[in-house]
Amino acid sequence: MSLEPRLPLLANPRQKLVGGLLAIAACALLYGGAAALTAERALVVGVPAWERAIPYLPLSVWAYLAQYPLLVVAYYGAGADLRRCSRFVYALVFVQAAAAATYLAFPLRYPRDESTANAVVADPLTAALIERVHSLDAPVNCLPSLHVTSSLLCMALLGRRRTPLAFAVRAVALASIVSTLTFKQHYAIDLPAGALYAAAAWWAAGRLLGRSSGQARP
Repeated sequence: MSLEPRLPLLANPRQKLVGGLLAIAACALLYGGAAALTAERALVVGVPAWERAIPYLPLSVWAYLAQYPLLVVAYYGAGADLRRCSRFVYALVFVQAAAAATYLAFPLRYPRDESTANAVVADPLTAALIERVHSLDAPVNCLPSLHVTSSLLCMALLGRRRTPLAFAVRAVALASIVSTLTFKQHYAIDLPAGALYAAAAWWAAGRLLGRSSGQARP
């Protein structure tokens, strides 16, 4: 008998729904708590010239916000594969907890105003949306980028599927990742850091789920 710890699997569609909601609540609490605790002490570090040359694209706010429906679409697009959905839920919480610890230890603030202060946005809807995002989402909680971790975990959830949904998830995920730079919310280093955190969380969740009877590791 194995003495390794094992996480419980989501056993049915109801548990899948409840598990997803609990994961959202945990992630929101961890993210918001870290942001509140670091808002006054986060440091701004120098941005290299090549990174400053990345243009600010106001329209990329749509790709930036697409991460949130992307999580829902990928989770329910995975269908009845409850084992893989379980791994996804645990990985989301793991990566959020690890990121929150990093934010508290190394609080960073991106100098967003330098790039966005004088930008002219012709579309009033986009302009209103940007103002709302800027008022609610301070450019803290930088390293790692959770847009990167969430996007990559959505791609991992659907794996190598070749369905239209899977291709759409990959396209939106990549656009969301790029938007962290063009919407001026993150340093470039935050992206590879996010990829490392996502890979570690996906591995850890799969490891702790272990093998179920008659099932291969996803």
